[in-house]
Amino acid sequence: MRSFLYMGLALLLAASPASAVTISKHALDNGLIVILHEDHTVPLVAVDTWYKVGSRDELTGRTGFAHLFEHLMFEGSKHAAQGQYDAQVNGRGGVNNATTSFDRTNYWAVVPSENLEEVLRLESDRMGFLRDSINPAALVKQQKIVSNELRQRSNQPYGSLFEEICALVWPSGHGYSWTPGGNIDHVNAATADEARVFHERFYNPNNAVLVVSGDHDPARTLGLIKKWYGALPRGVEEPRRPLTAPERLGGRREKNVVDPKAQLPLLLLAFPVPSGGQPGSKELAAAAAILSTRMAKSLQRQQRVALSASASLLGTHVRDVLMIEAVPAPGTSLQQLEAAVTGEIAKLVGEGVKPQELSRVKAGLATARLNALQELQGLAETLAENEAARGNPAAFEDDIAALDNMDLAAPSEAARVWLTPDNMAVLRVTPRPTDAGGPR
Repeated sequence: MRSFLYMGLALLLAASPASAVTISKHALDNGLIVILHEDHTVPLVAVDTWYKVGSRDELTGRTGFAHLFEHLMFEGSKHAAQGQYDAQVNGRGGVNNATTSFDRTNYWAVVPSENLEEVLRLESDRMGFLRDSINPAALVKQQKIVSNELRQRSNQPYGSLFEEICALVWPSGHGYSWTPGGNIDHVNAATADEARVFHERFYNPNNAVLVVSGDHDPARTLGLIKKWYGALPRGVEEPRRPLTAPERLGGRREKNVVDPKAQLPLLLLAFPVPSGGQPGSKELAAAAAILSTRMAKSLQRQQRVALSASASLLGTHVRDVLMIEAVPAPGTSLQQLEAAVTGEIAKLVGEGVKPQELSRVKAGLATARLNALQELQGLAETLAENEAARGNPAAFEDDIAALDNMDLAAPSEAARVWLTPDNMAVLRVTPRPTDAGGPR
């Protein structure tokens, strides 16, 4: 077993002022990566299990499987009663949940410190002993739940927006070209045998990061982890399916969509860009924040061509997408709004950034990051993500340092390189046309 020790400014800031906080990294013989963070500010502990499997690992025709499996993980395992995971955690004063994204599936629980071992027992059991408990009845139950979630999403205004933009930006068959929710028909076609194979392939110690954060003794916790996880066998070493695509779109892409449930038109511009930790990613985060502030002032309050306008990053690991979403004001067409938005990008590139703008953005982004680190679960998730995606649980400290040292010209230069007409996908959403003589 390998062990490493980290100490950093961000973690010190996230901790109680009276204590210096360290994190340690360990690797069990079966490949499980363990991150331990000690903080006795409150008598709580967070357990975060981060599996390197998301919708990008699915196959065409079986989208939504990672999301479906997230639900199956709560159906019980060999040494845990079916459907009782939530009751076991909640009954001990804890809260728990799970999320699926393009790149990962994340399971977490926050409990009073004295209940740490029970959470480790439950998590290790569904890592090592769930597949033999998967049965058709449990699968059908969760298929119905997931299908209902997908129906509710599709019945909302702009419910297909995410799916449309992913399919527009990424090549057909690319792991980011469908969303983590998946296709309802694909979900319902899944079999119990497929679920067991999925668990065997991805839910293994050597494909996971386990973080324990909060009020615990790291030495004792490491012993408990060895007790409950140490005997689990290493899974087959299998590289993730590569996500190959051109670095840039290589030309403008656009699509018009009619949404009968929408009340207002909507414009979405999407630009493929470097992901977190890659050169340019922090500069683009700053550019997005600056654009959001400028568009709110110029497009909403001054020109009054938009009811809302904002820019954000999707947050995927291999290649990211910077998205600008805007709703036109009455009397403004989507084409006019697009011209106004791209005009703001041109100003950012041509006129640069004012010192006070960059100072506000630096402060805002750093504060948002440090606020997330104040919560045990947020810190645990951050450590897990940075380890899984970048091989260093404290890599976010480099991001904070890069943000603090960012040159004034960097955001506009990043915008010049990446936010270009030949690297832009445009999605225009319009409501259903009004029927002649009647309401929409």
